[in-house]
Amino acid sequence: MKTNAAFSLTELLVTIAIMALIGTVGFPAINSLRAAKLVNSGNQIADLANQARQNSISRNTSTALVMAINTGDTKLDYRLFCLVEYKSATQTWSMVSPWTLLPAEVVVDSTNSGVFVTDKPTVSPAIGDLKYSGKTISASHYAYQVFLADGTMESAQIKANTMPVLRLVQDHSAVASNYYDIVLNVYTGIPKIERP
Repeated sequence: MKTNAAFSLTELLVTIAIMALIGTVGFPAINSLRAAKLVNSGNQIADLANQARQNSISRNTSTALVMAINTGDTKLDYRLFCLVEYKSATQTWSMVSPWTLLPAEVVVDSTNSGVFVTDKPTVSPAIGDLKYSGKTISASHYAYQVFLADGTMESAQIKANTMPVLRLVQDHSAVASNYYDIVLNVYTGIPKIERP
């Protein structure tokens, strides 16, 4: 008697049903993990904005929230942040926080973060070059917003009556309805979170 080495129709249907069940349970779990990364990243950047404001008030100086925008490395652009503080004794800017790098799946949406990215306030002296892992990031390759000693923000945005917004998304191809906005109130310096 010869045995057949093929699968029966019943075995194939059971396998397909099991795969469908795993997919039904697994895909929402993956999406919720991605959403959690977005929220955690947004919270990190909102905390940095709060730290910049607090640093400015407590040290009676200006502090800038800096974001790399054009380093030539897409793993860093719109994902890398730090704080720099103005040192009045030396009349220079220096880093006061380590760099914060967002996960690969999370990026600042530059098209919906226009004021933060394009309207850099004029500071004198200029912030200058910054270093990240031995790499120099020149002033033309980062954007920043400045918190003043009273906790408010640089007056250029107040004159324009605009609020700098950082919109974080899961990636450029992600669903547009899932985002994390950090709105920086120029009058108080306090970040406000907006989510769908």
